Amino acid sequence: MKTEFENVKKEIGKNIKILRIHKDLSQEELAYKADIHTTHLSKIENGKMNVTIEILYKIAESLDTELSELVMPYKTK
Repeated sequence: MKTEFENVKKEIGKNIKILRIHKDLSQEELAYKADIHTTHLSKIENGKMNVTIEILYKIAESLDTELSELVMPYKTK
């Protein structure tokens, strides 16, 4: 049975992936811009890794978005 925290990790990862794709960035490009390893980003996007606020901030900044966009449920426009 999944814990609520696991669901949150998956939601954050999904949001990052959606925003990355909307910005037409590869994982490699976003990882470079955020100064993190590609493997780290992949694990975050797949909800397999805990992520710090610092890393979330770097990712949000690299995607030209607010940190809240990464942690709130994604709303399609």
